[in-house]
Amino acid sequence: MNIYIDRCSNFKKVKSLTKTYEEKGQVKLIQFPFEGANSKIQNHGVPTQITWAECHSPWKKADYAWEDIKHSEKFPEIQKILGIDPQRDGDCRQLDTAYKNKANLFLTSDKGILNHKDALEPLLCFIILDPDSSTDFLNLQERIALKSL
Repeated sequence: MNIYIDRCSNFKKVKSLTKTYEEKGQVKLIQFPFEGANSKIQNHGVPTQITWAECHSPWKKADYAWEDIKHSEKFPEIQKILGIDPQRDGDCRQLDTAYKNKANLFLTSDKGILNHKDALEPLLCFIILDPDSSTDFLNLQERIALKSL
């Protein structure tokens, strides 16, 4: 199960839930460090369109070619939902990166994304959850447990 965790999420809380499953190879946490490196996330995946200055990831961690760093076909539709405002660009790129890396779940506490999850989930074919919400965290626990059976 691929789980994309954006920088707005409570990493410690999610990691406490996923650590055992990661060690067994049943869960892979993915985060591309657009805003800066997070040494606790080992899987960066293939990012969407970035500049070299935004690539806060060592090239040795890249298992893709520079030519692969482009928007997916879904990016314009993501922008239509979230808007093309430069402040929304980071959210659009996080979602696009999750899509490109075949995420099953996208974890965020970003209200701009959560407010549009009903339109984003069918477009991107993954579930968007807020790990800071007790209901969503329980949903996350159940989904991970089911996948590990």
